[in-house]
Amino acid sequence: MSKNNADGFAAKNKIHGELDRVLIAKTKIALLIKQGEHWALPLFVRLTEEAAQLEKQHNQLDQAIAFANHAALQRAA
Repeated sequence: MSKNNADGFAAKNKIHGELDRVLIAKTKIALLIKQGEHWALPLFVRLTEEAAQLEKQHNQLDQAIAFANHAALQRAA
């Protein structure tokens, strides 16, 4: 695996780990809300927004890596 591929893989893993952490927290907060703890609703909203941002970053990273791989193939040809 080239260094560039390893760097892309590491970045994707970092974002995926952060997304997992946020989704686990969001689930816990949702359970609190279901139990009547309505004070936690703003936390749920914030975690929803954070998850959406991380998913967007993950998609952008995928696009950037695909673009870089395509450029490398063209350069090699």
